[in-house]
Amino acid sequence: MNYFSLSSYRPTKEYDTYILPLIRQMKHLEELMLSINVYGRSTLIDGIHLENEMLIYLPKLQIFRLDLIYFHYHVIKMIYRVYPFTYEFFLRIARAFPLITELTVLNNRVYNNTDENTNQIKSIVEFHHLTFLTIHFQQDIYVEQFLVNTNTYIPNLINLTISYDNLATVTNNFTRHSTRHNCSKVEILKFTTCPITVHPKEFYLHFPCLELIR
Repeated sequence: MNYFSLSSYRPTKEYDTYILPLIRQMKHLEELMLSINVYGRSTLIDGIHLENEMLIYLPKLQIFRLDLIYFHYHVIKMIYRVYPFTYEFFLRIARAFPLITELTVLNNRVYNNTDENTNQIKSIVEFHHLTFLTIHFQQDIYVEQFLVNTNTYIPNLINLTISYDNLATVTNNFTRHSTRHNCSKVEILKFTTCPITVHPKEFYLHFPCLELIR
């Protein structure tokens, strides 16, 4: 089996007991989609967990769609300050999946980057083969992580699904130089919110290869 999809919005405590052991057995998976509502865990499912407990068992995986909903909100609020679903998570995903071609990010948790060491020199997250990127439930900081080329390097991105408002904000109304590189090869641009129908000249300069807007 090279494709597996599991979707359930019913809260479950069985992630560690049944779901994780099941996925570990699928050594030949090339594409995995998880959309589950987890509660009752004492720790967050973060990048460290995914790499050590799941990804190392799936050597052929190329596409990974992940949507995690946490039911125990008061617990997550406490844990989230320790394990933010941000830079380290995406860096580990990029290193664990060097050949990944499609990534969907769904996260409605608040990303608070005030605890990060701003003086620390960080490695650029590199997705050399990523062509499809979808960002849902995002704040500007998630879009900033992916589109600013000093944060993330995506040289072959051709299909981008994103909020128009977040895109306009992060690109400074399509005039920001540091977001142009990751947008330069985009051919298909899909908006999760209703955009304006008439775009300024800067919009098309930011997306010179654009063929389709939805």
